[in-house]
Amino acid sequence: MKRLAGIDLVKVLAVLFVPSVHFFLNTEYYSQDLILSKNLFFQTYLRWLFLICVPLFLITTGYLMSIKVY
Repeated sequence: MKRLAGIDLVKVLAVLFVPSVHFFLNTEYYSQDLILSKNLFFQTYLRWLFLICVPLFLITTGYLMSIKVY
């Protein structure tokens, strides 16, 4: 089977997002109660963006399994 560059790109993106999600554990992000600054708003936006890492892996794996020839 020929490699699909788009799938490889999505998986690389997901691999980069996983440590990014865990980065927030080492900051004081989770100790904040309210979004009071632009910086915290930006961090919240990035966190929500990075949380798609697991669904990206599941979707790409499902797609590759659907086109697999037995």
